[in-house]
Amino acid sequence: MELREDEQEITEKENVMEFVYSEVFVSEEKLASLKKIMDETIGESKYYRFKAWLHFANLERWQSQRWHHGYLSSQEGDICTCGLVMDEVSLAELNEDAALGSSMYATLRALGVEPIHLIAGHRNLPTLSGLAVAFTYDYQHHEELNAYLWDALCQGCGETVLQQRNDLTDAFVEQHNAKCGGK
Repeated sequence: MELREDEQEITEKENVMEFVYSEVFVSEEKLASLKKIMDETIGESKYYRFKAWLHFANLERWQSQRWHHGYLSSQEGDICTCGLVMDEVSLAELNEDAALGSSMYATLRALGVEPIHLIAGHRNLPTLSGLAVAFTYDYQHHEELNAYLWDALCQGCGETVLQQRNDLTDAFVEQHNAKCGGK
């Protein structure tokens, strides 16, 4: 797999662990093309064209919401919306001695996060650039508020915010990436 220039730079700077990324960028042109193909399709195939369009439309939406989660399992491994791949090597290292350290590992496990949130190497969303030590990892829709409330964590210091408006979790993520080692 060919790494983009910024990904090569991240790998060189980290020099501790090589991160594997999958290409997850979704352009407006790609979505428009898939929608056009779907609209022009007739019969049963239209459903499958819809599912293809929906896959990429959801990914683009989640990235714009800055939501990190394992959105796809493939032969490469579990893939985060930022492109980080939790492959067999990452999975094998996912224990008390993981790169995050045993106390950070325990802190994050206590939150009930997905396994992909326990590994380092996430990229900033929606830009897919740099490294993020802080990111949004979950949300809940609250009907009575007609709003989504988000959860964010920092792998650098272990601090979290739970059930906050998107602007507050975005501010938390930006602050912690600046002070706790995001790039």
